[in-house]
Amino acid sequence: MKHLYRYFVLIALIFLLMTAALHFVPKLVMKKDGYGGKLRCPLMPSELGEISNKAEDSDKKWPACSFIHKHVREGSSKLPYVWDNDNGDDRIVSQMEFTPKIKGEKKVIWTRASDFNVPAGDAKFSTCPVNHCTIIEDESFPVIDAKLWNMQFSHMDMPRLNPARTKHPNQVWIIYNLESPLATPDYYLLDNLFNWTASYRRDSTIVTPYERWRPHEKVKPSKKNRNYAAGKSRKAAMFISNCDTSNGRMDYVHELQKYIDVHVYGACGDGTHNCDRFENQTACIETLKRHYKFYLSFENCNCRHYITEKFFVNALSTDVIPVVMGAHPDDYRAVAPPGSFIHVEDYNSPEDLAKYLHKLDKNDDLYNEYFKWKGTGSFIDTKFWCRLCALLNDPDKPSVVVKSLSTWWRPPGVCIRRDQTWKDLR
Repeated sequence: MKHLYRYFVLIALIFLLMTAALHFVPKLVMKKDGYGGKLRCPLMPSELGEISNKAEDSDKKWPACSFIHKHVREGSSKLPYVWDNDNGDDRIVSQMEFTPKIKGEKKVIWTRASDFNVPAGDAKFSTCPVNHCTIIEDESFPVIDAKLWNMQFSHMDMPRLNPARTKHPNQVWIIYNLESPLATPDYYLLDNLFNWTASYRRDSTIVTPYERWRPHEKVKPSKKNRNYAAGKSRKAAMFISNCDTSNGRMDYVHELQKYIDVHVYGACGDGTHNCDRFENQTACIETLKRHYKFYLSFENCNCRHYITEKFFVNALSTDVIPVVMGAHPDDYRAVAPPGSFIHVEDYNSPEDLAKYLHKLDKNDDLYNEYFKWKGTGSFIDTKFWCRLCALLNDPDKPSVVVKSLSTWWRPPGVCIRRDQTWKDLR
């Protein structure tokens, strides 16, 4: 009887330990290490290695990582730089300049061209350094080297994407997605199916941001001393139509409006300020550029690396200071010109933020500090199709598979709720 009692106690202890592990693993995974948006295993497990040998090193430092790595990576190690999604860099420029030795016939890429608004054939590659590719829409074509799904349009097709679907052993299957994890279905049906990922996430095989700012290698001292505050009499504006979002951005805006003027254009405003961006985008941007000092670039969710055109087009390209809510501050620092934005999490409350905006409004010298980056770089075309073609033609491309797409796409801490801040995950 005593032996049975000890056995029961042992089983109970094992159960408690497993329960505790399941409780604390997500917290371990939420830790942060690094700089400038470079994350180790804790937030982006695949940055350590969907296909990287460095994952084993991280497993020793963070026991939680070994659990995640078993679910997300399988394939080659010791990768060349253009393939290494472990290093925290987006590798965009290196992939644009990558010219592998061409062997064999043109690489055939199947996709629904309408999903990408591209023509079938090889016209999309005509100006690429590596143009040895062609696009087809006929899935019955005898030889297909790669299949590309745009999940923004193809998520309803997911039941067809399962291991029973015919896949040639040498085919590369690629999932393309510019939506956030909160706006996409669960990808648990797509395990062990896709080889490459293409998204705004910096740990994707092919990083596809909404915009890409590239600093100039040599910067000539500017002789101009422009006052970006000149002629602007209004404080802050935002264009917004989706009012009920996971991060509660409109709640923040309403609180901010108690302390500073914020003009809300679109369906979420009170109708006082109107500008139809769909009918006349140019006029709306011109209004912003001429009259406002700040633009509230608030995303519809707070998810890692998720930074849309609101930030790049509506703000940075419009000579206003973007006030941002969305991705982690490190993610903005990784992609934005230095000293070009204000993140809401740098302030304890909307009231504190408003005080700082009033300070900038009253001091042109301080306001203009946020525009020192002008002339030091430019926004570039990231040439997704050219990079795709170059990588497909690499005779030494690694053989990899995303074992659990859902685990890669939605690791713990990748998004936060309206009642959380990124600081809460530290």
